[in-house]
Amino acid sequence: MTRRARTREQAKHDLQETVDTLTQANLIKPISVTANVRNIVALLTLPNPIPLEQLEEPNSIYEPEQFPAAILKVEKPKATYLIFNSGKIVILGVRTEDEIEEAAEAVTRIAARAEEQSQDKA
Repeated sequence: MTRRARTREQAKHDLQETVDTLTQANLIKPISVTANVRNIVALLTLPNPIPLEQLEEPNSIYEPEQFPAAILKVEKPKATYLIFNSGKIVILGVRTEDEIEEAAEAVTRIAARAEEQSQDKA
């Protein structure tokens, strides 16, 4: 069964539960574990569609025949975005709540630039 922790506390609880289960089954000796957040996945929904054909960002890939979203990797904050035409965006690779906010603001600006480009060409 796959479980997704929605909070750090839930991740710590799930990790301890796994250790307890493995210990009770005599598969491991009792150990102390700590949880480290390595990746947070966030979902963002913008109110308007995003014209992906107008996305002119370095490090972006948009091949609609292969995958319906543009893939964009940025360094500040270090994140990967899956940007869908519908306005839905998946933010991957951030490690803190502050980075989520920073990444959401950055991708919102990127989407706005693509929309401006689209309107200029119309």
